[in-house]
Amino acid sequence: MIESDSLTLESLSIVLQRAASSDAEQITAGAKQLADWEKQPGYYSSLQSIFINDSLLFESRYLAAIQIKNGIDKYWRKTAANAISKDEKALIRSRCLESGINEADHRLALQNAVFVAKIVRYEFPSDWPDAISSLVQYLREAAASIHLPRTLLIILYIVKELSTARLQRSRLALQKAAPELFRVLGEIYVQKVNHWLGFIKNSGDNEGGAINDIDLSLLTLRVLRRLCIAGFEHPNRHGEVQEFWTLTRLHFGEMLLALTQHADPQIEKHLIQMSKLHLEMVKVHPAAFPQLPNSIEIAKAYWGLLVDFGKTFGTMSTAAPIGTDGDAEDEIRCVERLSLKGLLILRACAKMVYNPTQTFKYQHVEDKQERKDSKESMKIQMLSEDMVREMMETLVTRFFVFRPKDLKEWEEEPSEWERREEGEGEAWEFSIRICAEKLFLDLVINNKDLLIHPLLQVFYAVATPEKDDILLKDSIYGAIGLAAPVLEQHLDFDTFMSSTLVKEVQIAKPGYSILRRRIAIMLGQWILVKDINRSIVYQVFEHILNKNDPANDLVVRVTAGRQLKNVVDNWDVQIEHFLPHAAPILGHLMPLIQEVDLTETRLALLNTVSVVIVRMEHHVTPFADGIVSLLPPLWEQAGDEYLMKQAVLGNLSALVSSMKGASQKLHPLMIPLIDSSVRPDSETRQYLLDDALDLWSSIVAQSVNASPELLGLIQYLFPLYEVAADSVRKALEITEQYILLAPQSMLQETSHFTSVFRDMISFKQKGDVKGIVMHLMETLLQLGYHIGGSSAVLRVAEMMNESNFLPEVLLALKSAHDSHQTTGPNRIHTEIDGLIETDYWSVLARVLYADPPGFVNIVSASTAQPSDEAMKWLLTEWFSHCENIGSRDKKKLMCLALTKLLELGPKILDRLQDFMTLWSDTVAECIEAEEGEEGIDCLVYGDPSALKSEHESPEEERKRNLLFSDPVHQVNVKHNIRQHLQQVIAACGGEASFQQEWLINVDQDIIKSFGSLGII
Repeated sequence: MIESDSLTLESLSIVLQRAASSDAEQITAGAKQLADWEKQPGYYSSLQSIFINDSLLFESRYLAAIQIKNGIDKYWRKTAANAISKDEKALIRSRCLESGINEADHRLALQNAVFVAKIVRYEFPSDWPDAISSLVQYLREAAASIHLPRTLLIILYIVKELSTARLQRSRLALQKAAPELFRVLGEIYVQKVNHWLGFIKNSGDNEGGAINDIDLSLLTLRVLRRLCIAGFEHPNRHGEVQEFWTLTRLHFGEMLLALTQHADPQIEKHLIQMSKLHLEMVKVHPAAFPQLPNSIEIAKAYWGLLVDFGKTFGTMSTAAPIGTDGDAEDEIRCVERLSLKGLLILRACAKMVYNPTQTFKYQHVEDKQERKDSKESMKIQMLSEDMVREMMETLVTRFFVFRPKDLKEWEEEPSEWERREEGEGEAWEFSIRICAEKLFLDLVINNKDLLIHPLLQVFYAVATPEKDDILLKDSIYGAIGLAAPVLEQHLDFDTFMSSTLVKEVQIAKPGYSILRRRIAIMLGQWILVKDINRSIVYQVFEHILNKNDPANDLVVRVTAGRQLKNVVDNWDVQIEHFLPHAAPILGHLMPLIQEVDLTETRLALLNTVSVVIVRMEHHVTPFADGIVSLLPPLWEQAGDEYLMKQAVLGNLSALVSSMKGASQKLHPLMIPLIDSSVRPDSETRQYLLDDALDLWSSIVAQSVNASPELLGLIQYLFPLYEVAADSVRKALEITEQYILLAPQSMLQETSHFTSVFRDMISFKQKGDVKGIVMHLMETLLQLGYHIGGSSAVLRVAEMMNESNFLPEVLLALKSAHDSHQTTGPNRIHTEIDGLIETDYWSVLARVLYADPPGFVNIVSASTAQPSDEAMKWLLTEWFSHCENIGSRDKKKLMCLALTKLLELGPKILDRLQDFMTLWSDTVAECIEAEEGEEGIDCLVYGDPSALKSEHESPEEERKRNLLFSDPVHQVNVKHNIRQHLQQVIAACGGEASFQQEWLINVDQDIIKSFGSLGII
């Protein structure tokens, strides 16, 4: 135990020692005490006192530095809770530079540099204006002393931190300080580089001094690189940057030569840093790059390096035996890394010319002209027609060709090699071949007229089965595949496929597996841009997915499996062409998923299977057993790899959606998976919930009837109503599907659902969730009316009242009424807007239409008001809202329901003017008729079976039947109004009495408008 919890230097030192020990109990206790102290005044300055005390243990000092660094992130901001005081900050600032410069241990100096940089990011220049100028002074004083490495280290991390700052203030402060700092660092860099380069050239005897200088020059170069990019808005306009830029070109050549004489990792690091500078300059400051001295020559020098490297990059032998050229050094050589940087630089140059970055930032006339001049000079001097042709030829014949190392890895690690060659995401930036493909595509797309003819010439020269130069043919085919969007009008691909590819894919000689892989990729590329003979394509894929053919190794088959997705996932696919090949293709594809080891590859192949299932639709049913038989083993093998389990659930969802009602036989397999993924106590729920809900939804939608096992899942819906918004919406969607599938079972659970739904329509919920809930209740009432008539609807309404759902609805409508009755600054606020209010009225309309007297009673009970009082404000708001309903269906529903109130007797006619207004609007919208004709109600539908399609899902049929059974689509609104109006007129004692007692109170314009409808 720690003796005291008071913060002193002694107690802090003891706690740090214990927290840094190897004893778990002491670590826990020490960490807890440090957490308790971190909000106390003086804690971080005390930590700094421990850190700068070199007599203490390294572990304690290192942990103190970590605590300071974390504390700066949490408490340095002035607005942070328990922020570090101004005086304590000043004390920390006053000691951090000198302590870092004098620190002997590099590990501690590094931590000091990190937290100093964080402080500078917050404080410079407002509260620490001399931070960088002080370091510049230290640099001048320490240029020839032992303190120089530590000073450079601090500056490096400060520049790193400021260059990534988002605040304009920080970036401008760095740009203001950059020129002076750049000059001092430049002098140090030149001095150190000249010294160690001279040592190498002249074979000097001061090796220790040269080693120290090469380390310092590298550290200085790292700072200068970042300053060039982030320290100047227009680097090309500053003399010191121009001088340094010129120097880097000179040093790059000298160091490349020195590397051949003296292989040193530090020299390689210098070259890599300079290549990073060149790349970042052309990417971040594309307009400045061509304006800097000799920049075009630098880009050409990289191309020259690439040409030389390309002579040894590929191989012309398909057999790279292990132990010979296949065992070339595995480590990436410096020249290869520089060549990759060269490709990236050239691609950035191409982007500058062909697809310059657009900006919304205001540009001065000088800036615009500079951008224009840079683009023109790059296009004329670097990307000339001759250079573009040369680049295309070199890229295709040198860098598209496989290396011995590639062929070796293909044989030894096929799965890993295939995954890496896919080049997805940003992986292309780390692969010479894939980066070369990207650059080739940039050139071809933007130089079509120039490159199409020579590219096709080379292609026609090799595109015959008799040519057996496999690697050259692979590289040419690769180029033709990449350029498919450009060549589609210039190459008769169908003829080439039938006359050449079909023959080549059947050749079983050594090395032809390379060509089979390329053919699969090329077909996947061309089918996306051109309508080619799919029957031949399917035959090719059927052939190269066959494991029994020795030429179809794992790489070939996996590549074909990936590319098959492109082949079938196309808008114009006619599945009839695929069906004859479906059995063998799926028969080869499903076992392949089991054969591969990498999860990423399995996921890609499962995605292909899912696309095939979706495209085949109901035709997939005969293959369902074969597909499903492989999914449970994949689920078991996945263990904690939840991406794989998500893919399995996704495939099952696709299968269910395609099989429609025939998928019910798969329920015994799928329902346990859903159960284990959605139950509240499931460990996998947080990873699999969304995919399990999709599968659950698909199963309910495609079920013909509800099994006890499927109904047993309903219990898991209730916890889902309380989780994240997306899951809530999906759970509500599944609830609606259950209502349609098993209405009687769901009606029995009404009280449970309305209790939960009451909370979901509270004012805290989003409007769309409220709308979905009200739609569910409306659907439940519709089905209740269809099954049990008005008594069933009234019973549901009573349960809505008992659970306080209906009172919540009426309370919201009352707030809307009160809001609409007030104006100005004192207007009462309401939480329900127009659309949501319509949903609320729709629920009430279903109850009113079923049983008007019961409706009045239930409203009175729910509002705890006399029926006359409750109905007064309710009808005022309801009629008022009807004027703003945009949906014809909803307006007609309101009209039918409110017209039902006439069954209560003449006393309701005190609302006759409101009725006539509603009737006039509704009839005008729903009745299509010529003048003087009775007309037809355009919302009344015919026989629902006439719209039944051959392969519709069970849920589509249920929804159609519900829609067609709705009174909105069964009852003629004009006839309905006439019938009820005639009945109430009769109840008033005839037309004369009706006119004298009630009609006389209605506005004449409204009477005229209503009379023109010909209702009575």
